[in-house]
Amino acid sequence: MKNNCTAPDIVSYRTELMGLAALWIYIFHEWVPLAPNVPVLGFIEGFIKQIGFFGVDIFFLLSGMGLIFAIEKHSLATYYKRRFLRVLPPYLIMAVVLMFVQSWTFPQFLKNLLGITFFTENMYALLWFVPAITILYLLFPLYDAIFKKIPNKILLTVGMLALWLVLSLLFKDHMRLDLFGFTNRIPVFLVGVLLGHLTKEKTLTIPKWMWGVFLLMFVFGLATAYLTNYKGLYLLVPVSNCCVPNFCLAISGTFLFTKGMALLERYCKMLGKLLLNVLSFFGAMSLEFYCVQELVGEKIKAVFIGKAWDSATNLMMLLGVTLSALLLHCICRGIQTVLTKKD
Repeated sequence: MKNNCTAPDIVSYRTELMGLAALWIYIFHEWVPLAPNVPVLGFIEGFIKQIGFFGVDIFFLLSGMGLIFAIEKHSLATYYKRRFLRVLPPYLIMAVVLMFVQSWTFPQFLKNLLGITFFTENMYALLWFVPAITILYLLFPLYDAIFKKIPNKILLTVGMLALWLVLSLLFKDHMRLDLFGFTNRIPVFLVGVLLGHLTKEKTLTIPKWMWGVFLLMFVFGLATAYLTNYKGLYLLVPVSNCCVPNFCLAISGTFLFTKGMALLERYCKMLGKLLLNVLSFFGAMSLEFYCVQELVGEKIKAVFIGKAWDSATNLMMLLGVTLSALLLHCICRGIQTVLTKKD
């Protein structure tokens, strides 16, 4: 256990962080508030639910970090094969299920599955995170080739963030509004790539004063999340609530959460082990948990809402979504095992 939480610590807690992010996204999508009319407590519960989609930004950050390691381990062909085998089986299975549940025509099914609808009509037509991260998987080897040739990686990353901002401002009146929900996550992905590189090279150290910066950054993220989500503040680019606030929350939160996990594991061993095991369980099947949660959660909610206590509804939804995700995870792992035997 290290005294400071450096980027290598983030790698060691990656699965737990994914579990935390997955559960927070689930809360955003499905949680039924238990105390909506209770002063202060009701606001806190509602705010935690409202900003839950920033868990997606944690996934983008961790994906950026992970790709730096993945592309070094294998050939380009194996890199693509492993990435696609991870995301495409649950995506394809859920697409088939949704085709029947939502009565899609076969042409509509193909448009949704291939991401045509994502680009031309509505990015939320089918599990938007999968086509979004797939685009980054496809483009990453090109970015990595440039990344390797530039000596100052930090300066390159700052330059890419500036380019992203310029392009976002240029296209703000021309690009479809919902697509900013994807493009606004590109900065945190780029920072993840940088963190992955610094981790791999073992050149990142976190001085004690930096924890104060992370804390201030997290508070700033919470404040701007409130202003953009509740007050409609326009901040920098369209769909402002998933840009600056989530960028600050994902980066600072990832370090702070990891530090908290390390301290909990050290000083509260039984509680820490239990919590980390729970987060690791959900993190290991985080993609499948994301894929099934809205479909299964809404079906269960329709049965129980208004007929049972809200706490019971939440419990049944979590149980149903978890079991469905576990089943999908086992099926996909079987597919992946068969297709990677020769690797």
